Amino acid sequence: MPDAETPDTLESERKALIDEVKKKNNENIVADKMAKTFPLRRKEIVGDRPLVSTLKERWPGLFGESQIKAEFMRITTKPLSATFFRKFDNISHRLISICRSKGGALGKKLQEIMQPLEETGDINKRREVILTALCHYLGEDSSQLISEYLDTTLPEEILEREREKAMKIYVVKKEGGDVSDPPADIGIILEGVDVVSNIRSVADALILIFGLVYAVDLQYPPKLKYLFEVIQKLIMGLEGSGKLSPKVQSLKLKLMV
Repeated sequence: MPDAETPDTLESERKALIDEVKKKNNENIVADKMAKTFPLRRKEIVGDRPLVSTLKERWPGLFGESQIKAEFMRITTKPLSATFFRKFDNISHRLISICRSKGGALGKKLQEIMQPLEETGDINKRREVILTALCHYLGEDSSQLISEYLDTTLPEEILEREREKAMKIYVVKKEGGDVSDPPADIGIILEGVDVVSNIRSVADALILIFGLVYAVDLQYPPKLKYLFEVIQKLIMGLEGSGKLSPKVQSLKLKLMV
């Protein structure tokens, strides 16, 4: 607990924080109160393991993009986006080479996934393509994490279709739009709850999900465990970096060549 604070005083701050989140141009006050109430929030999240719906009601400030990054920094002492994109962009060319060297049916699939790299110079699109290829290279399916919809689909329909998923990125594309057009919306669903929307890119959404895993104390999806292991241990350099699964260890050795 901070000096001169008790669970009761921090609970009062939590209640005040709910009102502050509703106000416009109030980011500094929200940030201060979120930092102050961190011990109370972590005790609740780690000790009680509440549902995401309960957390969003009690701690609405936690699900803003800036506060996801701030909470990750409080927990790990590492800046979320800056750390990830610096390392990921540094190894992107090597990841492309590794994926292109793969043979067989998987190699053909990876070539199809990476085709847009020849057609775009947009950094956000390139990151999305490389991350998708990496997921499939690791033997996992990116559709387990990312779902695409047209903007004719109602938000409640998206939630209904994804309500059984522990975590999902949804990408809403404009009907009749060009493939190069930016999505109408990108958001994150956790435990059937729409927690973040209006995200800039799929890569940013993936990193925010990674940050939320720490902020909300979630488990990695079993069908995407290698992708998240690569992010945690090879890219972010977080705990357990010296203990890798054989598949991720193999990728690490190839990245070092």
